[in-house]
Amino acid sequence: MPAVMPADLTFSQTLWSNALGALFTALFVTLGAGVLVRTVEDRQARSRLDAENSRQESMRKADEARADALAKADQERAAALLLADQQRADALTKAETERADLRRQLDKEHDERQQARDHEFQSRAALRESYTELLVAQRRSREASKALAESGDISRIEAGAAASKAHDEFIDVYHRLALDADRPMWLELRSLRAVLDDMVQAAASGDLDQCTQLAGVARDARQNLERSFRARLGHEPLQDRHPLGRYEKGQS
Repeated sequence: MPAVMPADLTFSQTLWSNALGALFTALFVTLGAGVLVRTVEDRQARSRLDAENSRQESMRKADEARADALAKADQERAAALLLADQQRADALTKAETERADLRRQLDKEHDERQQARDHEFQSRAALRESYTELLVAQRRSREASKALAESGDISRIEAGAAASKAHDEFIDVYHRLALDADRPMWLELRSLRAVLDDMVQAAASGDLDQCTQLAGVARDARQNLERSFRARLGHEPLQDRHPLGRYEKGQS
């Protein structure tokens, strides 16, 4: 708006007045512009400061997040290593326990096999001993029965006592051998006893022919017993089995 020039001012005064007004106006505008610029600059500075603070805060949070992630990763690695160590220790302990159990089982099986071998050896030794005694006893029983059948009236009482004693001794050994015999051997043993039982009865009645015939059957029964005895010991029989007629005791 142009300045109003007083009516009483001279031209020079008017010029000076307009110049001063323009000066003041320019000064005012300059001051206003400076204030405005300063305000804008302050706002920009604050914005930059806020942005920097925000950036710093973001960086701090990012650093904290990375630190937390690294710490968590370290903890997880440590836990994984600890778990792996524990699993290895458990596996080693289990393996040692299994090996110890296996050693105990093998030792137990070895002891059982050794005991079985010892028992079998003792059984076979006892079986051989009883079988040997039986051979002697059955032979004495056969011979005593035949002697009784051949004896005369004078010596008959003595021969009868000897035959009865020999047969009783055979029966004693028969029972001992039957304890260790398997079924085939037991059946052959029963057949031999049946023959010798009839033989001593025939001798007691004085039937020499029957006694002699039964002596042959008794020899066959003894050979059959020997055959089953070899089989009981795990050996191949050396001869065929003899049929015994009515004295068979279930053999096929």
